[in-house]
Amino acid sequence: MRTGTSAAVSLRSPTKAELYEKAPKAGIKGRTHMTHEQLADALAHPGRGGRKV
Repeated sequence: MRTGTSAAVSLRSPTKAELYEKAPKAGIKGRTHMTHEQLADALAHPGRGGRKV
């Protein structure tokens, strides 16, 4: 049994619109073209620099 969840998993619950609202505050670039999963991953790992284009 897992006692904790990863940041990416915990960010799967909010809607895409909710994640989109958080993205600018986290400095995520390219968010307008991201899927729900990409936004969640970018917010879970902000040091990666967002989406690679």
